[in-house]
Amino acid sequence: MAVDQEKRFKDLKKHLAESKQEQTRIQTRLEIAKKNRKEAVSDIKARGYEPKELKTVIAEKKAELDSVYSEIESYLPGADQVAASVEEDDDFDTEESSEEDDDFDYEDDDVRD
Repeated sequence: MAVDQEKRFKDLKKHLAESKQEQTRIQTRLEIAKKNRKEAVSDIKARGYEPKELKTVIAEKKAELDSVYSEIESYLPGADQVAASVEEDDDFDTEESSEEDDDFDYEDDDVRD
């Protein structure tokens, strides 16, 4: 019975040591997180924004960006317009250009020099 109590005591001691190590790791992570948060807040303020207003600012910037994208898209032709203009282009014929390539004299000495 004394052996069981010794084993139990050692197990409890080991568990206590592991718990202390885990507590130290958690405290270290918390300190790092607090430091990172403080740096982020300082960075946000340095850029001229208040951290509490950041969600609103982000929403406004996103709306501005969407507006710019819409404006850019208004200047670009639609995909169906591009496809129609390609179909109407009769100057581009791959079969004719390959026949013309066959007539080209590749062994012309003037071209190699």
